[in-house]
Amino acid sequence: MNKTAWARMRKHAAIPALGLGAALLLAIGASTYAMKDEAAFELNDLSGSREAIADAVISGELRDGYHSVHFHIENGKLRTETEVFRQPEFTYPYHYVPGADKRIDDTMFSVEGLGTFEILSLKPKLYNIYYVPDGKAIVTPTIHYGKDENGNIDLANPLEYGIAKNGDRVFFTVPVSSRSTGSSGIYELNFFHWADELFVNAQKQYPPRLIAELDLRANESAEQPNIEVLGLEAVGDKLVLISAANGELVIRSFDSGSGALLGEAALPNFQLQRPAAEAERSDGAIAYSSSYEAFSDSKLGILNLSFRGSRSRQLMLSADLADGVRIVNQVEADRSEEESQHLIDERSAIRYLNGKLYVIRAYKEARSSDPNDVNEIARPHRFYLYVYDQSKLAYKGELVTDQNDDYEDGTIADGDMRSRSYTNLAID
Repeated sequence: MNKTAWARMRKHAAIPALGLGAALLLAIGASTYAMKDEAAFELNDLSGSREAIADAVISGELRDGYHSVHFHIENGKLRTETEVFRQPEFTYPYHYVPGADKRIDDTMFSVEGLGTFEILSLKPKLYNIYYVPDGKAIVTPTIHYGKDENGNIDLANPLEYGIAKNGDRVFFTVPVSSRSTGSSGIYELNFFHWADELFVNAQKQYPPRLIAELDLRANESAEQPNIEVLGLEAVGDKLVLISAANGELVIRSFDSGSGALLGEAALPNFQLQRPAAEAERSDGAIAYSSSYEAFSDSKLGILNLSFRGSRSRQLMLSADLADGVRIVNQVEADRSEEESQHLIDERSAIRYLNGKLYVIRAYKEARSSDPNDVNEIARPHRFYLYVYDQSKLAYKGELVTDQNDDYEDGTIADGDMRSRSYTNLAID
């Protein structure tokens, strides 16, 4: 056979091969779009009337590395739209875990040290898969730190709770426990490039600016009030200090520029849990964890807070910062029916809107707290929507999807490109 004939045969043989390849692509595309059309999304009303959610738009995404289902609940009606990515995308929905680095906007923050604190800012790279160091700041408050029963320095919360960000400005306070005395403060940090650390005198060339002084001398006495600083938040151009003292939760608002105290409000009957009595207080009262979730609403000037309490209680409150500080909403919810099992990977959104409190909770159940449980991946995912009107539950619904079907064969693990999770949850 001559070369011309052989080339002709190869050319014709390529035609069915191309046809087969095209058929496979069409089959894959058809399968993908069939999955798109068959995606199950349904809002089930569990209690109350759906009219309660008519004033808000609930939105979010359920996504994996290949596609995303955008959902909207508006005027009580659910609609979805599926986006198929042209190229697979890594998806790592962020969820803060106390003690880990804390992300605010597009920046991750890590805080280390004691006495002198080093705050490192990190910027995202490659689809937010990893973060690289960017800036570093140093702050040294004049605090005398107390120790716990085991001789360890005692803090009310992980150091990252003391970070707040307003635009490009970053602030820090130490979340001290009631065992600490001396003087603390709210500081505006002065960052330098982390790689220049060996070439600068940070404390002289990049000193922090003291925004407001926090007097801890009251902690020198064994009697109340004993001050515990739980964290710092930013709402627009205001800084909000969250603390506990004398059996009250205290919320103070400061001007982030001048440091002027703009107002404060206190919530009575707020007792913190202690390691020796995490589950229950001796007097039977509800005790709350010092760790909390904060949802800053700069548009409305409201800070929404959520505390977990003993006996499966959840305390949610909204502080209006428009004129001083005013607690405009308070809800104590009983989650015992939903939390008979340990919860993991919880994602939440809370917003006070039009006189109602809207709450989203998406999480995965776990029948045990054993991190080595081989059946952990197959635990069901839940998505609940609540509306509270005048502190009472007006509506509860569950967004039911086919997400749990993904894990039935045990071949998909969390973090897998095929693993779906909720992200970009919003209440508008």
